[in-house]
Amino acid sequence: TAAANASVKRRAPAAVPCVDAEVLGRVVRITARYAAVDILVLDEVPLCEGFRGHVRAADVRATQVDSVVMQKCFLPGDIIRARVISLGDRNAFYLSTAHNRLGVIFARCSTTRAPMIPISWQQMQCPLSHTVEHRKVADTRARKEEALQ
Repeated sequence: TAAANASVKRRAPAAVPCVDAEVLGRVVRITARYAAVDILVLDEVPLCEGFRGHVRAADVRATQVDSVVMQKCFLPGDIIRARVISLGDRNAFYLSTAHNRLGVIFARCSTTRAPMIPISWQQMQCPLSHTVEHRKVADTRARKEEALQ
């Protein structure tokens, strides 16, 4: 009957990150070896279910991999754009920010908590205190240029 069919709603399958998917996430913890990230958005679609990702030190940037200091690339609370590079282990997907358009897209100043402004590929500045903090900054211009092509 139509009434019975109307009451049975099929839910769309939950989105799950896969290799090469682009994600947005919030950094929740930093260690010397990796940044733990809560994945919030998958290919521009907000996720209902939470997933964890790790950006390992070797996957932060494409060059100078041996000199990466995780605390100078990300801090807890930062919002990052990353690419899924591996399904990882059962606890977390492995993510990479080793591309110019990947990295921190939003950060707050550690002293004033004001949103910071990118001033280079590795620094952001607080507009209130003018404090400069290190981050692996995403180049948003590269993303806009790719969208136009």
